Amino acid sequence: MRKYLILFTIIFVYIWGCSSSEDKFDLITKEDRKIIGSFCKCLEPLRYYNDKITSSNDPSTKAIYTDSFQLKVIELAPCLEDADKIELKFGESKDYNKQFIQYVKVKHPDCVSLWLGESFKETP
Repeated sequence: MRKYLILFTIIFVYIWGCSSSEDKFDLITKEDRKIIGSFCKCLEPLRYYNDKITSSNDPSTKAIYTDSFQLKVIELAPCLEDADKIELKFGESKDYNKQFIQYVKVKHPDCVSLWLGESFKETP
């Protein structure tokens, strides 16, 4: 009986210790995470235009896709209103900025170019 009690205690402590691992994005609140996720989902239709703009070498083609991109952004404007809440936090803390950038790169890699305006390639 004593062995089972010791074994149970060790397993419980191990599971409790592993499940309460430190969140490296502790400055990103649940509300912020929800906004980031909805922003990425909302902007999914823009990925096509963004890819065409970045891959094209012809200035006239880029201009056409840029116009289409801008029109689509105006159409999706109601979906993007919550993103302003996160933008306001950028001036408050450099630590928040760093965590935000890392969070988007880790949790929403397909959305990095839309949030941060850069391409992101996974490095091994």
